[in-house]
Amino acid sequence: MTSGVFTEVWADPLIWFHLAVANGERRPNLQRALDALHELSAFLDDSLAGGASLRARWDAEL
Repeated sequence: MTSGVFTEVWADPLIWFHLAVANGERRPNLQRALDALHELSAFLDDSLAGGASLRARWDAEL
């Protein structure tokens, strides 16, 4: 079982991050993450012959 202090070590920053995102902050960070996911999806498509399925999932998420 974890102690409250241990949980706060990782939970507090996560909560503050979500609050910042909800307030419209951190847009550049989120855009970089989306760009990285898009690049990863394209890489997997090319490398694993994922075909249109990965592209369709990416388009559905946007």
